[in-house]
Amino acid sequence: MWNKYSLFCFLWCLSAYGMYAQLTIVVTNNAPASGDIYIAGPFNDWQPGAPGYKMQPSGAATYSHTFDSLPGSDILFKFTRGSWEQVEVSADGSAIADRMFYWGPGDTIFCVIESWADLHEAPALNPAIEKHVLTVPYLQGERTLRVYVPPGYATDTVRYPVIYMMDGQNLFDAATSYAGEWGVDELMDARAAQGLPVAIVVGIDHAGDMRLMEYSPWAHPEYGGGLGAVFANWWADSIKPFIDKTYRTLPDRSHTFIAGSSMGGLMSSFMVAEHNDLLGGAAVISASYWFSSKSFDHITEHPITRPTRVYFLIGGQEGTETTFDMLTAYDLMNEVKASGKDLRLVVEGLGTHNEQFWKTELPLIVAWWLLE
Repeated sequence: MWNKYSLFCFLWCLSAYGMYAQLTIVVTNNAPASGDIYIAGPFNDWQPGAPGYKMQPSGAATYSHTFDSLPGSDILFKFTRGSWEQVEVSADGSAIADRMFYWGPGDTIFCVIESWADLHEAPALNPAIEKHVLTVPYLQGERTLRVYVPPGYATDTVRYPVIYMMDGQNLFDAATSYAGEWGVDELMDARAAQGLPVAIVVGIDHAGDMRLMEYSPWAHPEYGGGLGAVFANWWADSIKPFIDKTYRTLPDRSHTFIAGSSMGGLMSSFMVAEHNDLLGGAAVISASYWFSSKSFDHITEHPITRPTRVYFLIGGQEGTETTFDMLTAYDLMNEVKASGKDLRLVVEGLGTHNEQFWKTELPLIVAWWLLE
């Protein structure tokens, strides 16, 4: 267990404490297209068209945005024209990684936009991913589930574990992802080819503009939210029963897992405790515990007492506060011991807050869950 002294020493070595300071981003748009330009990143939960993050014209095809009080010493972001269908890409239309810069107080960062996704033909979708549309009663709308089944599923009689994952748009296809895909289907196909255990993977699409609302069990005074518990109950009452009825699953809790990153990581942490009777494991990846201090209260008030495997993953470049929060959550969840309860904490020194980092670590999580 981490003690307070070791936590302090670790975080001090990880990075110098990031003070709040001013930072200006300047971008030149080399691919003129209609619409305003926005900046999106962890600082606004990757909302592609948040009004407070619209770039202001500052010259010919040049735009700027100034953060008056930004924490940390590094920043991740991308430019959009108001939606992830209109995100910046390379000149040939291929997806680009999140922009990452280290900065100091008063710095100005200069960028160039080469092109936009909607100016190019969209990548082909994987036809093997099955889709189902379910009604979301609390939002009076519909939601897509994207389901991967292992090779040979159509001809065998095997029952499989199930991994449920947040932000389903980002899991299987670059064409539907706003920040790069996780390559979950390729990962499972590769495992199957090697004769390793595989699982059915269910990607639950996020709620678009309501993503922050749905992935936060508690309201934030500035950003809102608070539908997380309702979402978790919808998963337990509707999504899981639907999947177990439709597919050959191993429905018991020891073969049922939940995974998410950022706000999705916060929900994974919440759900594995709230619905521990249904979930035997969780991946809590770069979780946004900053959203509410009640996250830690919930861990304490809902101790996990069943055999459960929880994998905490954080990148060393995600900022001191985020790392400290993840270590705190791990420590709190580890306070109550139980037979078969197994927690792992991985701090990857060069890891950043993006799909590329999470994708590289996912094989280790899956291997641990499926106990090859």
